[in-house]
Amino acid sequence: MASVADISARLVALSRAGTDVSAVIYADKAVEHGKVIELMGGVRTAGVVRIAVAVRPTEPLR
Repeated sequence: MASVADISARLVALSRAGTDVSAVIYADKAVEHGKVIELMGGVRTAGVVRIAVAVRPTEPLR
């Protein structure tokens, strides 16, 4: 698994290359909340302003 620093560095490189960068974070319930927040911080530090968190309902929608 890549570290937050590795992901942030890759996003900075993409941004500097002129790529329009957005981030979608996929995390299941096994990932600690603090890790998701840490990743979001790393993404923001890299200059990405469009960040989404993908979610899946635990039970079917009615």
